[in-house]
Amino acid sequence: MSILITGATGFVMSNLARHLAERGHDVVAADRLPPDALLRDFLSSLPGPVSFSEVDTTDAAAVRALVGACAPERAVLGAAITSTPLETERTRFLETVRVNVDGTLTVLDALREVGTGRVVVVSSTSVYGTRPDPSPIREDDPKNPATLYELTKWAGEALARRYAAVHGLRGSCAARRDRPRGPTRGRAAVASRGRSRGGRSRAARG
Repeated sequence: MSILITGATGFVMSNLARHLAERGHDVVAADRLPPDALLRDFLSSLPGPVSFSEVDTTDAAAVRALVGACAPERAVLGAAITSTPLETERTRFLETVRVNVDGTLTVLDALREVGTGRVVVVSSTSVYGTRPDPSPIREDDPKNPATLYELTKWAGEALARRYAAVHGLRGSCAARRDRPRGPTRGRAAVASRGRSRGGRSRAARG
């Protein structure tokens, strides 16, 4: 099965790419950043092939070209600028909205055009906001996003759900992940320092 992953050079999405390739799936790993040598090694010599593609998810023409070329059967949309300090919110406010909201919908629209089946939009448990107690979170608990990242993740998944409803995309869903741990975590953190997905200042990754 062919599967497109956006934000694929980040920690979570690169581990997902490996997981899928280990099971023989054909993975298209898309990101604004090219993979470094460590990531290429991490995703090599697996039962399923992993091909890399540099694309800005806010560039509709580039996204349509990529999606049209690979016509994936499934997709996981994980490209995002993640939680950032207040000063970074000030300087990258509109960019964060464009990537986390507009970019998600741009890719979803292109996938609809080629008839991709199931699409998973990666969100975050941070949409529940700061909680006063450590009790387990339930999916239908009240949402209370406050930071720019939290607000854009909530907006992105909510608009993606509405887009899917309007266009009859029954295979689409959102998955809220918590803070991840595991292989390549340190590599992803080091690689993201000093550059963003567009080659600018520091950005977080999928």
